[in-house]
Amino acid sequence: RALIEPALNNVSTIACRSQQDADHFHLLGAKDEQLMVSGNIKFDVVDTATSTEKPSALSINSNRQVFVVASTHRGEDEIILKIFDALKQAFPTLLLILVPRHPERFDEVFDLCQNTSFITQRRSESLNLDKTCDIILGDSLGEMALWYSAADVVFIGGSLVNTGGHNPLEATAFGVPVVSGPEVFNFMDVFGVLCEANLAWVEKDQKALQTQITRLLKLSNDELAILKQDAKNVLKKHSGVTDRLALEVAKHIPKSTS
Repeated sequence: RALIEPALNNVSTIACRSQQDADHFHLLGAKDEQLMVSGNIKFDVVDTATSTEKPSALSINSNRQVFVVASTHRGEDEIILKIFDALKQAFPTLLLILVPRHPERFDEVFDLCQNTSFITQRRSESLNLDKTCDIILGDSLGEMALWYSAADVVFIGGSLVNTGGHNPLEATAFGVPVVSGPEVFNFMDVFGVLCEANLAWVEKDQKALQTQITRLLKLSNDELAILKQDAKNVLKKHSGVTDRLALEVAKHIPKSTS
């Protein structure tokens, strides 16, 4: 605080994404009149999907349920593969799309998949994916929207290890239910909103994750339609942060006299 407080005293406004952040700035010496809770700007950077069709790359698997696992870190893939192995007992046609967070891990994760009994295909090796495969390794860049649009359930990685999780909103924009491990401290406010609305679920361990994913894969079409509408409503309710920030900035810009 002794180092930070003098700097904060030179700031006109501190726009915080949550009350927790505002409280933290207050502990560092910011004054009440400097602080405002604007909301999380991440709610403004997702485009709500309107298509309900699975993408052409997966058209051959259009009747299969799809479990997308996004942004995994080392130590998570083995857990996911165990969960997938159990899920296949109840959902024999289930397709896993596994997307590691870092490209340098693509080969490593592919080897893990190859060491299972499942047929695995690398996205980088084919634009037309084999209808017989069980796992698609998403070893391409810039295609997360493609995978989310195909998903029936999404797991967000970085949450079974001490990384703090990743942003679930891109998946929520497609009206897809999201599950996560317990380590989501980087996105506590976002997960708080989504969990309260029954759009996301943060589970404590492998067993709880498997149970929750099983439940979500059994949702009826009517239940899924309600979830998609709820997702649109929640995103709309929490949007507008960018506009609020622009108005706040405008207050501090001197008006031209010319």
